Amino acid sequence: MYYELKKIDLWSAIKISFMINAIIGLVIGFFIGLVFTFLIGIVGHMVPSDTSDFGALPFGAMGGFMIGIIYALMIAILNGVVLTGIAVVLYNLFSGWLGGIKVDFQSDESPEIRPIMPAASGQAPPSTAQDGNV
Repeated sequence: MYYELKKIDLWSAIKISFMINAIIGLVIGFFIGLVFTFLIGIVGHMVPSDTSDFGALPFGAMGGFMIGIIYALMIAILNGVVLTGIAVVLYNLFSGWLGGIKVDFQSDESPEIRPIMPAASGQAPPSTAQDGNV
């Protein structure tokens, strides 16, 4: 049985895409933040302590970590909301002109199972006469 996807609801697509991209952004941001923290720590050890107090900068190591998370979340949100919104609007526009995506769904239902004991199900027992003798 074929069904055709004619239209995608913009708001529902954006909600799902936003949540997926926000989670991915947090994971990627965590690793970017670790890299920033590592780099700031290395640069902090390379700078002579008498010339500059690199650790006292307002962003420091923890700030680098937060910059990584915020940057990745912003990219994920922009990708998730803006690009998904554009893609859904374009899909709805083109599916109106050209037709939607056709999908074939198959049911995986087993045949109807009848009870072994018909009296337990409230049905009359079937006739058991096979050769005409009752």
